[in-house]
Amino acid sequence: MKKILIIVSVIIGLIIIFALYRTFLAPDVYVMNGESMNPTYSQGDILKTDKDLANINRGTVVDISVPTANGGSAELIKRIVGLPGEQVAIKDGDIYINGDLITVPPIPTITYKTSTSTGTTNTEPIKLGINQYYVLGDNPLRSLDSRSFGPISLNQINVIVLGKY
Repeated sequence: MKKILIIVSVIIGLIIIFALYRTFLAPDVYVMNGESMNPTYSQGDILKTDKDLANINRGTVVDISVPTANGGSAELIKRIVGLPGEQVAIKDGDIYINGDLITVPPIPTITYKTSTSTGTTNTEPIKLGINQYYVLGDNPLRSLDSRSFGPISLNQINVIVLGKY
């Protein structure tokens, strides 16, 4: 009887340790679904994430929630391009922030074409409000992003993507 009590105590202790580790120390994980972030992240990649949203900068990859046509929401992985207070425009597939041509790491040679045709997208300049961000996918021809649904707000950002496992 004493052996069983010891075994049960050890199992309960391990469960508690695992729960504490998972809750406070282990990063959340996300499995990449889709092609919108190729070549950076591919279908099936397991991504490390962080809930601390204090360090969102241009180029940061984030997991966001956006509304769907049926009233639900979808989680998407996108790269932050425009920051609060900035003016964002896309001309001939190039990104302009406050009128200046920029490149967004890690792939500076991407041009942002429409997701429905092979022509380039020209967007009217859009001024981002407080806590608004402009997001794009790394695979412009396969990405549903701010070119389609507009800027996102800070409360739509779930986590920052730290990289692949």
